[in-house]
Amino acid sequence: MSKISYKKAGVDIRKADKLVRWIKTNNSGSVSSLGSDYASLHALDFSSYKQPVLASSTDGVGTKIELAKYFSSWEGIGQDLLAMCLNDLICVGAKPLFFLDYYACGQLHLSQAKAFLKGLKKACDKANCSLVGGETAELPGFYKDSNIDLAGFCVGIVEKSKILKASLVRKGDDIVAFKSSGFHSNGYSLLRKLYKSDSDLKKNKKILLEPTRLYSFLVPVLNQIKNLRAMAHITGSGLDNLSRILPNHLTAELKAWSIPSCFLDVKKRSALSWKEMLKIFNCGLGLVLILKDKKVLYDLFPQKDIISLGKVRASSQRKAWNLNFKDLNSLN
Repeated sequence: MSKISYKKAGVDIRKADKLVRWIKTNNSGSVSSLGSDYASLHALDFSSYKQPVLASSTDGVGTKIELAKYFSSWEGIGQDLLAMCLNDLICVGAKPLFFLDYYACGQLHLSQAKAFLKGLKKACDKANCSLVGGETAELPGFYKDSNIDLAGFCVGIVEKSKILKASLVRKGDDIVAFKSSGFHSNGYSLLRKLYKSDSDLKKNKKILLEPTRLYSFLVPVLNQIKNLRAMAHITGSGLDNLSRILPNHLTAELKAWSIPSCFLDVKKRSALSWKEMLKIFNCGLGLVLILKDKKVLYDLFPQKDIISLGKVRASSQRKAWNLNFKDLNSLN
């Protein structure tokens, strides 16, 4: 019988050990320094909370990974992974505390893993969220050599009395949005069908790989946004995410806004209707806020970054949003 090793079976333990040593050496600014070599540790201070509630979120980046692989560009995908989890936490009013990642591959390529982790650490530092650990899994036979998958896990904290939710929303409230940075991490199965030639991909590389925007800049000023009711992260299902933050008897009466050119190009290439587009892509709306009076935001943020979307109205039927598509055509 010929001798077989774990490495011949497809798992290189030494390479994985090199990555772990590199992480410990290069990520000391974010990774927990409490000394555990197994479970990740994070010290908590509840002294400023009366009823602290932990919030958690998990997500991935979908098939955007395929484009990162095509371009051999991995740093931005780290921010995508963090943002898809962290932006969800912010929607309940939580302050992000720490993050863990899961990196699965068929064969571990150190340069690729390091580039991803550098981007993830940079994003965590930007968002003031500790990168306390993660897992790297080499799974030959399950993933093809060049294929990877990513998942992220984020934990935050919020005062119970300050949790944002649909039940706080009132008729007449203002609806606004902070702009997206592009496609974020949704709709990429369709995008890869539309932009499949080498020339198309190279021409549109920048916008296709643009990382998901982090809305962590809201966290330090959440308490200054008076009568903030609820927030929705516009990800998969597009504007239908508004159904999460509206009671059954209310709807979002929206007005047209200027759609970024990248989404207009998708609409032209695909011949999708506006209704379909707005249920797949964010179309320039990254994070939607419902609050009593939008004017409070203009004292805190540049007005050019805020899109005034409409009002909360009474509704006799369950419908998350209403919009005159003719107005969208006229404006775009």
